[in-house]
Amino acid sequence: MWQEEYQAWTEEEKYSLFAYAGTYWYVAPTLTEPDSLEIPVLHLAMTLHNAKLNKGRARPHLSSLKEVNASIGRPDAALEPESGGAFKREAEKFLEGVRQEVNPDAPSRLACYFVSIDEDTASRRKADIRGQREIFPCRLLADGGVHFADITLFDDIVNSMGSPRARRLAEQYWSRDNSPVTVPSTNLEILFGGSLYFPAWEQLPSLDFGRIASWCIAREAFLENG
Repeated sequence: MWQEEYQAWTEEEKYSLFAYAGTYWYVAPTLTEPDSLEIPVLHLAMTLHNAKLNKGRARPHLSSLKEVNASIGRPDAALEPESGGAFKREAEKFLEGVRQEVNPDAPSRLACYFVSIDEDTASRRKADIRGQREIFPCRLLADGGVHFADITLFDDIVNSMGSPRARRLAEQYWSRDNSPVTVPSTNLEILFGGSLYFPAWEQLPSLDFGRIASWCIAREAFLENG
């Protein structure tokens, strides 16, 4: 549970996860009733649902991915881009390969939470993301890595795929020297590999997992049959 006095999460008195200083902002999916088999599973309100069940703590995004894959019989499935057109998906895979080479300690874009340093930046991010989403204040718990990046580099990489420039841009994206000081605040995106704590967890939406499980099975059959 959250311990306000210590600014930390305590897990059954076995260990504590202290929070990074300050409040951050997360643009979270809020869809509770899928209306199409083409909607990616993680475009549902999975993070918020799990946080509500756990009294505010949403475990690392990688954990949610593994749980989803296990539920559909693919526990060892490789990480894949969640959405986007062919060019963006190719760029995501390219960026992941560069990350593994130059900064493997940084959270993967394929398995992290993208959080913002302030609400205005989160609002701009929300406008650029598809799907039903809302902005929620959160705390970052110290059970995962953090990477600061310039969000504008991603589009430059998409437009430079196949050229040496794409590699240079990707290395710049994953530079260990990136920080809120070196990246303009309007361009800053924060990749976080740990857990989020939502102070207003009691007001978060819930999912009907029986219905979601049935929908996941139907969706997998739909995808397998084209």
